[in-house]
Amino acid sequence: MKQWKRGKPFSPGAIIRILERDNKQCVYCGSPAWMVDHVIPRRDNGPPITSNGVAVCHRCNIRKGARMREKYLVPAILHLMNCKEDVRWMDTHYGDSEAKEKRPGGG
Repeated sequence: MKQWKRGKPFSPGAIIRILERDNKQCVYCGSPAWMVDHVIPRRDNGPPITSNGVAVCHRCNIRKGARMREKYLVPAILHLMNCKEDVRWMDTHYGDSEAKEKRPGGG
């Protein structure tokens, strides 16, 4: 059985910055958001940095779960890029070629 190390949660300050940056709106559906989601999940060692966090509503957070689903990954990364967040760290997280395939505009 494969064991994984869970990444760290966001700091209270990072949560506030992410919610303010995203105007407390869920980046997936536009509903009011009071939670922050790791774009690259904690279970996949997604770091607790603002360029890996988006505001989400409870419903979307539950639906996405701790998985990387393209349905959620692409809009989240596009949102982060539109907010001028530096997402280049994802290249090293995925490995150069895989990250470029998954990242919008990559490949």
